[in-house]
Amino acid sequence: IVTENRQYNAIDAILTQKPILAKLIATPQRERALAILADVSHIAIMVSKTITGHQQGIYHGPEEPQLPRFDSFAHLGLEKILSTRRSNGTTFDREEFDDVLHTWNNKFVKLFPKHGATAYAKDGNNNTLLHHTCRHSNFALADMLFRTLVPERLRVNDPNNDGITPLTVAKSTGHERLQKLLLKYEAVAQYPAGVQPKKSKKKCLSGEGNVGECPERLSAPVSSRVPRQPHPISIDPSRGGWDQTRAEDLDIDFCDLPVRYDLDEETFVNEYVLLGRPVVIRNADIFKKPMFDNWNKQNWRNTIGKSEFKVYVKNSTMGPSSFHMSMNDFLDYMDNRPQNLRNPFWMHDTQWPPELEEQMKSETGGISFVENALKSLRNRRIRPNNFQFMVAPRYSGSPPHYHFAAANILVHGRKRWFLFPPAQSFYSTQPTYDWMSSDYLNLLATDPPFECVQEPGDLIFLPDLWGHATIAIQDTLAYAVLFTD
Repeated sequence: IVTENRQYNAIDAILTQKPILAKLIATPQRERALAILADVSHIAIMVSKTITGHQQGIYHGPEEPQLPRFDSFAHLGLEKILSTRRSNGTTFDREEFDDVLHTWNNKFVKLFPKHGATAYAKDGNNNTLLHHTCRHSNFALADMLFRTLVPERLRVNDPNNDGITPLTVAKSTGHERLQKLLLKYEAVAQYPAGVQPKKSKKKCLSGEGNVGECPERLSAPVSSRVPRQPHPISIDPSRGGWDQTRAEDLDIDFCDLPVRYDLDEETFVNEYVLLGRPVVIRNADIFKKPMFDNWNKQNWRNTIGKSEFKVYVKNSTMGPSSFHMSMNDFLDYMDNRPQNLRNPFWMHDTQWPPELEEQMKSETGGISFVENALKSLRNRRIRPNNFQFMVAPRYSGSPPHYHFAAANILVHGRKRWFLFPPAQSFYSTQPTYDWMSSDYLNLLATDPPFECVQEPGDLIFLPDLWGHATIAIQDTLAYAVLFTD
């Protein structure tokens, strides 16, 4: 607990006490703690939310609004992180942000070797410290490890139980500097059994002049985009009584993500989960879920019309704020809002009324495919964190943000997605429509996001830490599950 919360003095005191230290030496606990210290992603997400006003982030709840969760944040100085915001005050530079945060984090890592811990141990899935370091794009820690420890003993090319080496993990994040550092020490990429790596036409020279692997910077294939394929199972667009009006200025005719039909669990895990690749899944049995029939306006008015749910409103300078509204009132709002409204309210909640919770669980079984597949992973703590449903009027959506793995099924409408690899993900407070006319245009010239339109029945899997933004082309209805590890 104190390791996850980066409580420096508490960590130092615990490791200094000889009786406890003796027990730690006899068990792998300290090595697991060392792996936790490689994980700065949880902290990055919370600090990002604080910067952009998405929520209180690094602070506890309203009862303790000024109590930092990390008692040593004074060593970092939150003002340094705040200074990394871009000039428009709504987003921040990820590389500068990471440099500050990761350098700060290294002081905690150094505590463990100081008290005798080894950086060469492996966890239950045979991940080395480098596996964890690369997963979280922690360049500062990788650089420190190579500078202060014996490179050979860092086991740079040891695969974990899934057959994956640290370089493979680094490639999945798109972090070029980290890949170059590993390649300097003769790292090689290794993949799960049966998975063929993508072949690159480029040849790169190592420091010794040998031809070797190239670092990969992940970005959308803007020069060779694949036309979007319509869903093979047709659905009556008028089913459910939802508005079919389409925002012509938001629609696109391509999809940068792989689209897989009737994907089996083993292939899904090996090719997408383990390698951190997003995918659109079109399995026919998804449409057998009751929500495609039962989630209609009249049914909801009859069953949950008086129940209240969270509704969000977004302006240009602050994070989204929420209030509660009955389902009947929200459906009335959708029917009567101005047609040209570019920043409408949207409903987004994680809880159904208690009396309907079991019914809704049975109706939303479409993501069981992903849940069952993740359960098959060996030695993992991946588990559902929360379940969400969204009712998003045309032009509403989530601004750029990132978190751990998620799966999203669209029940009705059309939704446009923008995806960013972990090394390029960021937070923004701008409404998505405003963001598309500002930062998005700048990104197209440097790091174009992956884009795709989600149709009813499409299940989009987002791997850990992939940034994403969405905007509704039509009034949309969706269900999602967020995972934690």
